[in-house]
Amino acid sequence: MTISAKFYTYPLKSAQAIELSPEDIFLLERGMPYDREWMLVDNQTGQFLSQRNAKIGERKFLTGSRLAGLNIEVSDGGETLVVRTGQTGPISFSGKVDESKVIDVSVHGDQMQAVDMGEGAAQYFSYYLDYPCRLTRSAGGLLGEERPLEQTGEKARYDFADGAPLLITNRNSWEDIKSSASNVGETDVDRFRGNIVLEAEPFLEDKIKRIRIGDAEIELLWPCARCPIPNFDQKTGERKGKVTQALMTAGRRSQAEDARNSKNFFGWNAVVRKEGSLGNGQVEVLEYRSDLHPDLKGVTRTHPSLKLS
Repeated sequence: MTISAKFYTYPLKSAQAIELSPEDIFLLERGMPYDREWMLVDNQTGQFLSQRNAKIGERKFLTGSRLAGLNIEVSDGGETLVVRTGQTGPISFSGKVDESKVIDVSVHGDQMQAVDMGEGAAQYFSYYLDYPCRLTRSAGGLLGEERPLEQTGEKARYDFADGAPLLITNRNSWEDIKSSASNVGETDVDRFRGNIVLEAEPFLEDKIKRIRIGDAEIELLWPCARCPIPNFDQKTGERKGKVTQALMTAGRRSQAEDARNSKNFFGWNAVVRKEGSLGNGQVEVLEYRSDLHPDLKGVTRTHPSLKLS
């Protein structure tokens, strides 16, 4: 059995996606081409800016949803970032890497280094967001840096993604949840910002452990706990539809001993186990898991072949 899929990259963290043709993708350890290679950071602390941010330190950052309004392209083989907004564009920013401009940045407390893209970029994005920030580009390729995977601690080379190089979602899982939700409106699976969006039977991703696409092989490691970002329209930045609430009421919330540690889950964090071209983009399942992942303890909506805990 093969599964159809669509493929996306997010060159600027928290901005809009670019859909890729599988024939054009050579999947590296870092994940999709250009994915989260660029990032906006607080100009004092180096902490990443995201649609989810409301406050950084003592400074309010209340325009995070504007990041979703940034339409992004890359050109010159990925060396130039092209940005459009509803009011401006296109404006191009060179991604030339200058080792003398390396600065310290952080993503969820994970410390790393990035290349500062200069005053012009800083002024543009600070004005657009109404918040003092700087545009950076990953220095991972320059410095050969590795980062620990968020849950396993295994070292891997990836850029500014939250905790793993790839996120895999399933369109039909979201359609299944929507069928019983009354508060999400005309939302699409793009709210969950997946790199690989499967067109599979609902919640088959909870059962899949390893897949092959063309010459590349990918392992699904742990389910993704969702932050508030899916509540924002990923084209306009408008808060529309109670998506995370729908996950909870639809049975996608775990049950921790302390209820404050319970989480809503959708999608899977994954790593590239074998680099390669994606060919025609058809997904072949190499290995299934027999048990529900421990993080999903307490969920009531998953693949029917998995035993609920």
